[in-house]
Amino acid sequence: MTLSEFHWLMIDAGFHTEKELADFFEVTERTVRNWQKHRLPKPVRACLELMSGKLDCLGKPWRGFRLTPEAIESPNGDFIYAHEVRAIAYVYLAADIDRARLCTMLKYTTPIRRRNRCRKAEKPALTVVTDTAHPCKHKTRN
Repeated sequence: MTLSEFHWLMIDAGFHTEKELADFFEVTERTVRNWQKHRLPKPVRACLELMSGKLDCLGKPWRGFRLTPEAIESPNGDFIYAHEVRAIAYVYLAADIDRARLCTMLKYTTPIRRRNRCRKAEKPALTVVTDTAHPCKHKTRN
């Protein structure tokens, strides 16, 4: 991380000086300067990213998502509001979907993209492995 990246991460998280950052993390200003020069510890970086509204530190599925005061912004610019998150339970209920069963099924689902080298004009087939213990239970969708 460059000095400039550290500075903007600190500013985005709401800290204006090294002293404020040092006081928040209960370290010395010298430690903060060492973070700037060398390497920022992962927990500190994750905390600063969350405080700045970035959700990248939560893992690959959350890359590009941002927290705003009103909603969660997706990478493609859509906003997910609190009332929409609350409504998901009612959607499952109305569609008669057992959420616990669905989550268990999706837990064992791994999308694998395969390139179809013979036909370049078509989309690549998407193979979904539904159960890793039984390799014969593969389904292919186009």
